[in-house]
Amino acid sequence: SRMSLWCLLVTLIVWVGSRTEAGEDKTDTVSTLDTDRYSLPQDARYVLYDVNRGEGFNLRRDVHMRIAIAVKKLREKGVNAILVLPPWGGLYHWRDQKTGVRWSDLFDVPSINSFVPSIEFEEFLEVVPSPVIDRIVYLQQFSEGWNGEYVMKSEKRPCLDGDQFYEKEDGLWKGWFYGKEDVRARDLECVSFQGDADTFSDLLAKNYSTFQSIFVDRAETVLHAEYGGVEYWRARRSMRYSKQLETRAEQFITEEMKEEIDAQPLTERWQDEQATRASKGGAYVCAHWRRRDFVTSYGKTLPSIKGAAEQITELAKEYGVKKAFVATDAPKEEIEKLRKQLKITLYTFTPGPEEKLIDGASAIVEQIICSWARAFTGSHVSTFSYRIQEDREIRGFPVETTFRRMCADDVRSFPCEQPAKWKIVY
Repeated sequence: SRMSLWCLLVTLIVWVGSRTEAGEDKTDTVSTLDTDRYSLPQDARYVLYDVNRGEGFNLRRDVHMRIAIAVKKLREKGVNAILVLPPWGGLYHWRDQKTGVRWSDLFDVPSINSFVPSIEFEEFLEVVPSPVIDRIVYLQQFSEGWNGEYVMKSEKRPCLDGDQFYEKEDGLWKGWFYGKEDVRARDLECVSFQGDADTFSDLLAKNYSTFQSIFVDRAETVLHAEYGGVEYWRARRSMRYSKQLETRAEQFITEEMKEEIDAQPLTERWQDEQATRASKGGAYVCAHWRRRDFVTSYGKTLPSIKGAAEQITELAKEYGVKKAFVATDAPKEEIEKLRKQLKITLYTFTPGPEEKLIDGASAIVEQIICSWARAFTGSHVSTFSYRIQEDREIRGFPVETTFRRMCADDVRSFPCEQPAKWKIVY
């Protein structure tokens, strides 16, 4: 059938891409099934997912890793599962509300595909006979709570609220489905879930391995099986940015900031990366200065404009540089106030109107620029800052230049309580 031929093609492409020039696999990532170890079903099983609409861009990147690891584990159980990448857009924190943004506009999809077979949502719609998903699996909490102990478990239960987000129309379920109006689902069920990627892969293998496609909603419910472990970092390292965004960040540093990039270059394949702490970074420091809704939610942990200026200046002095790049969502008037308070040159990134970069692309450019700085300081409990810390670990920077955050003004001695050092492991 057309689907079988497509699945065979995807398998062959990923198999070829996962081999070295010498014809050997260098890692044990399951990009394809080893038929000596696993059975190979003829037809692919497509796993689609989405998260709570209010979750931001960088939290969604973390959820991707959890689901990618779970699908990889599902493949290890003998299910020919393929991950369907959910289109970006329409996020709460993005001023640009464009929807249907492909992963390839932001990330290196072939790199992701070498960790677990993955396709864009648009490609999925081209492969399946009709835009009808077999089943929606809505993950929810257990109504009785933890009962004093967090136990890994899942169970089909009556919907607490999941059915409120979908509407039955002509015998099929209608919902968000990334803004695609013609996509429907044949069935909907709610599953009370309490567990990690291992629990989730077991749930899929036991109950949904025969479905051609399932759509998992509220996927943020799934936790990491081993946060910061080897598999976590394999998934994270595979999530390389698109080459056009890497090039744009490099152009900003070299042409606008007039600085050189002194950082460990990425290998052609993430599987070939090796441990290093040799990166020095460009002659500038970077701060992620979160404002807007963070001022309301975490105001007691954040510095004022004056406090931020003092701490950025001190960081620059510590590393002997006279330039600072600030990644921020602050309004222009606050940025200008910060600029006046600083005793060094301040740079921020604003794409030109002809570039047509969406908010997510601009955010990635900022993160790349920060990942190449001499030193970085972030905002408390910000996933944007976490992703930069991970980028700097991948790039091979000394730990002391990465895991820091800015402090509230009333903290008299710096540094205040600093972020946990989640160092890279190979």
